Amino acid sequence: MNCRRFQNRMQEYEEGGLSPAWRRAADEHVAGCNCCREALRRHRQLAQFLSEGLGQTAAPHHLSADVRQRILAAAEHRPALPEGRAGERVKGWGWFGWPLAFGIGLVLTALLAPGFFSRLLSGGVSRTQSAQIRPAISIRVSYPVPSYTFRREGDLVVDSITVKTNMVDETLWASGK
Repeated sequence: MNCRRFQNRMQEYEEGGLSPAWRRAADEHVAGCNCCREALRRHRQLAQFLSEGLGQTAAPHHLSADVRQRILAAAEHRPALPEGRAGERVKGWGWFGWPLAFGIGLVLTALLAPGFFSRLLSGGVSRTQSAQIRPAISIRVSYPVPSYTFRREGDLVVDSITVKTNMVDETLWASGK
């Protein structure tokens, strides 16, 4: 057994998939080769990281009270843009930010407008009703949670990674002033 052969079969060595003869040859090689022993140690570290790190449970699917409060506070105290800066690109979003904001505005208008216009047609919105309308902030955040698994199928070990996307979708109502 040489280094190249051992490292090509290291996964099988770790999972016990080698024949007894190959296993003995690999054991002898690892006992006498510092390079392959170190590669095996790193391989085991990586396997442990994947099984522990990626297998952790996901955070709750809601925003904490502290985060909600900070978002609402930031929205209430947001300074206006200085003159001439309204058309600047949002940093980090490039050309995608403004079309996205426009699209979100259209979706919100489409969702909120039918109820508003039906009240107008059925008798209008009184001053007391309009005074009770509170501003809302809609938050939607998604994040991936990977899961790494191994399974044995006959003489093969199949490893797979799956990713579940978790979604946080909340509406925060600002306090009326």
